[in-house]
Amino acid sequence: MRKVVAFMAGMFVMACNGGGASSDPVAQTTKPSTSAQPVAVVNILFEGDSTMFGSDVMSCANPNCQNLAGNEPVVVTALLNDKNGFGAGAVSGTNAGVPSSNLAEMLSGGNAQYPNSYPDVLKRAQAKIVVSNHSMAGRPEQFEGYLNRFIDETLAADKIPVLEEPNPVCHDKRPNLDAYVVVMRKVAAARSVVLVHQYDTFKTNPYWETLLPDCVHPSSNGYAVKARNTAQALIPIIQKLRNN
Repeated sequence: MRKVVAFMAGMFVMACNGGGASSDPVAQTTKPSTSAQPVAVVNILFEGDSTMFGSDVMSCANPNCQNLAGNEPVVVTALLNDKNGFGAGAVSGTNAGVPSSNLAEMLSGGNAQYPNSYPDVLKRAQAKIVVSNHSMAGRPEQFEGYLNRFIDETLAADKIPVLEEPNPVCHDKRPNLDAYVVVMRKVAAARSVVLVHQYDTFKTNPYWETLLPDCVHPSSNGYAVKARNTAQALIPIIQKLRNN
């Protein structure tokens, strides 16, 4: 899988430098090989808020929020299906991100954002892996309980839970976001759950704030960075599933 890691690193550099000739991270992804051998498809369900949905900052100023074509689930799926990844058709991703939602709403259901409870959603989902990118809900101590509930209910449905850190923000709308990141890391370590490291990884780029046009939602290049981090974290899980 060295080729996969090298390919992800290349995507990260392009995203941080503006993407070269194209600002579309999907366009920057090498097309999957048409000669790839058929494989059992690994389905992934991507849950989260607007930063998982892939909100386009400009359209989200309107009631009908649209998402970028190069949103995180789309780019993650393209990376993993690339000829330098697992090959064409190896992975299928479903973007279930809902703008202005939180983890408590997703778990309970019965609300405008989530009419069905999370266990009901899992019963119908074909996904074997569920990635959660909900970064805040209630107070930090309450958030810990929601994260554990997400893990418990995902495991009970015979699926693999993955936690994803939020990208950082560059204003004071979420002044305590750090506290929620600490909680997520604590839960992931205690429960031996894969954690996608976004928060500090973004900050390794001295120009990371330029990847967040409104200081919260990533640009297309910002979503490419998120996707690269997520794909890299998912590689060992997918490899294990394919070997079983």
